[in-house]
Amino acid sequence: MFANPLKIAALAVLLSPISALAQDGSLYEPAPDPSMSYVRVIDPGTENVAVGSKRLDDVADGISPYVGVVAGDVPVITDAVDMTLTVEAATYYTVLVSDDGATQIITDAITNSPAKADLAFYNLSDLGSADLFVPRADAMAVEGVVPTNAASVALNAPLELDFEVREGKAVMATVETVSLKRKSGVSIVVTGSAGSYEAISIDNSYIY
Repeated sequence: MFANPLKIAALAVLLSPISALAQDGSLYEPAPDPSMSYVRVIDPGTENVAVGSKRLDDVADGISPYVGVVAGDVPVITDAVDMTLTVEAATYYTVLVSDDGATQIITDAITNSPAKADLAFYNLSDLGSADLFVPRADAMAVEGVVPTNAASVALNAPLELDFEVREGKAVMATVETVSLKRKSGVSIVVTGSAGSYEAISIDNSYIY
């Protein structure tokens, strides 16, 4: 599910940076193999994740880095999940794991744009339709994300923003001072149930 293009255009205009070059570095890491794919896990109930041959321990907040893999069948293991994911070339995947162990495979829209930052919003709560609102722009970044699902958008960068997780007009959780950088990405995850919710943000990271 993706945000309304007209709203994204309005958001981009409102948030267009004025002095980007002064805040953003001009050098980037060498580009990886363009055919490589990436798989990560978001499972707030686990600290241990294995993707392919990589085992990751003490995973903060249950959000693993993206692990570089070749196309084919890739084993994915957490404390609650033991599965095999069929991976296509040059594709980004997130394995979402809910509290009850249910999984959803998300194909992430990663652009790696030299002028924008990728923002992904994951709903691991019981909110029936979660929106990600930007108070500074008085606009939605993404909206209508159902449980165990996600939406993505690319925003002008660099800049720092606060976000509100909303259901309708009600603010259910907030994330403050999220730094958006060019050619990189940030993920926001909302969890909780029965009126108690928490949202966290994490910079996307990679293991090759």
